[in-house]
Order: sequence, then structure tokens, then C-alpha cells
Amino acid sequence: MCPNSLTSRLKEEIESLKGGVTAAADHLQKSRNTIYNWFEKGNAPVDQVTKLGEIGIDLGYVFMGLKTPENAIADAPERSLAYGNTSERNKLDDRLASVIDNYVRDDILTMIVSMLDELLEKQGLTIDEDTKARLVGAAQVGYEQLMAGDRTDKFSELLLALIDATHTENNI
Repeated sequence: MCPNSLTSRLKEEIESLKGGVTAAADHLQKSRNTIYNWFEKGNAPVDQVTKLGEIGIDLGYVFMGLKTPENAIADAPERSLAYGNTSERNKLDDRLASVIDNYVRDDILTMIVSMLDELLEKQGLTIDEDTKARLVGAAQVGYEQLMAGDRTDKFSELLLALIDATHTENNI
């Protein structure tokens, strides 16, 4: 497994928490073995990883390999202790997480639309706005799944397959 992969970053973040794997397992109501299996097999479900953000996992780092400004300067023990200290700190953390989520979601959406437009133009295809919206929605789901498996290099192929499926459906 590549040392910079999503699974490696997830393991690093979980191990930096106060309580480590036990804290993560308790928060998710899973066994420690489940967490260790994710490390071994690289198959952590996106929804479960996202829930770990609630206890201090840097989701920007896990999913994208980028440290968020707050966590880039914080030591792991201090970061893990900061969660749960005060409701004001938790409110700020929630707002910061929301800003990051919205920024990343908007950035991914912009990237998907740009790539889709480029591929449609290359193939000389046009689609109506409703079909395009459905295609973008499907592409977002596919991108998230590929990202979870650290396989974003396959995204162009996925978009082409989605375009082909849409084109075939419209010609039937």
C-alpha cells in the first residue's frame, strides 16, 4: 500500500487520537478488529470515516492529503484533547468543518462539470440540462467512491462510461 494512500492517512489520524483505535471504535460503535481490518484491507466506508471527524480526525487530510489550517499547526495530542472541552470550541470546529466540506464539495462539483463539458465537446455530444444534472449527480457519487478507494485516476474512465450510458439511453 502506498504510504500516502487514504488508508495510511486514516490510520495515522486514528493513531494520533487520544485513545487511538479504541476511541475510534467506541465512537463508531464498532469493534477494534473492524478498524484494524480497515487498515489491513483498505476498505473503510466513507460514511464511517466521515463520522470520525466528530472526534478530531482531519478529514481534509484523510481524503485529500491536505492538512486543514487548524490541524496543520496543532500537535496531535493537543488536537484530540481539544474536542469535547467546551461547547464554544465544538461550535467553532463544526463551523470550520462545514466550511471545508462546502469548499471541497463545490470544488469537486466544479471539477466534475468542467471535465464533463470537455468530454462532451470532444465527443461532439450535447445533452439537455436535466440529463446533465443527473449525469453530474451520478459522477459525484462515483467520484466519492473512487476517492474512498484512492482510485481517482479512474475518474475520467467513469465519466466516459456515464456519458456512454446516457447517450445509449437517449438513443433507445
